[in-house]
Amino acid sequence: MNPYPVALKIAAKVPSAFRYWAAYGASRIAVAARYPGARQLQTNLAQAGEEDVVGALASYYRYFADLGNFASPSRLRIDAAVDAKIPAQLYRDLAAGPVCVALGHTANWDLVGAWAAQNLAGLTTVAEEVAPKALFDTFTELRARNNMKIIPAKKGNPVFRELLRQGKEGAGIIALLADRDITGAGIEVDLFGAKALVAAGPAALAKKLGAPLYMAAARDISLNGARAKAAGTKNGVEMIVRGPLDTAGTVEQITAVWVQEFETMMRPWVKSWHMCQPVFVRDLDPERLERSRKKHAQMEQHS
Repeated sequence: MNPYPVALKIAAKVPSAFRYWAAYGASRIAVAARYPGARQLQTNLAQAGEEDVVGALASYYRYFADLGNFASPSRLRIDAAVDAKIPAQLYRDLAAGPVCVALGHTANWDLVGAWAAQNLAGLTTVAEEVAPKALFDTFTELRARNNMKIIPAKKGNPVFRELLRQGKEGAGIIALLADRDITGAGIEVDLFGAKALVAAGPAALAKKLGAPLYMAAARDISLNGARAKAAGTKNGVEMIVRGPLDTAGTVEQITAVWVQEFETMMRPWVKSWHMCQPVFVRDLDPERLERSRKKHAQMEQHS
């Protein structure tokens, strides 16, 4: 028996005030105990000039605490929790074919994806397969119930080829969390004043498909009154989408463009950047970085 769906149902019944108190308490403990994820988040935020790692980590934990609210599809609940600013051109592009979107691990990205899938078009994305498998399966099922198709990133699975197939078959939105590379073929960019390794996927896919490329970022906002009651949480999300971006250059040039947009948008919202893994080059394993550079160079030769 998979215990995680049961846990989500129980969490949804816990009073929100207690969930948020627990999230803040857990973040204080994690930072004080110098847990690896908390330490890495602190390092990443410091590069962007943010010192309140406890507040940022509490925001991340509230994302998990609220998952139970969205375990069952509810457009009313999702719409109440999300403020979305969408360029009119995005609707026109979606009517014409698939659209690629680069986004980061910001605010409640699952909630943002559910909103887009219910209000814009069906959404395809990639998720790194994590252990235990039952937890990964629970997240996949939760997203599927909200009209999101998940392609697992795991050894032996040709993710990029599958994304191309989805795009050629008319997938609506192909949204890729790309502020961290998990493929081993990342692109080095300037981010918050330091070299970082991000995913090539959004730019490469947009080039191959000839599809428009957009960038999305989100921040946490507070909900009150009737809106908080409708959402089942006081933790809402504001999402802003920008684009279409210029895709006339190389994959590296296009990637640098969306990363610059991401940095500009997230600098005042950096506490909503939930990046608990190494992303800056100085923090990466040198051998892994060298393999990434070689793999990317080989891909460029054969592109």
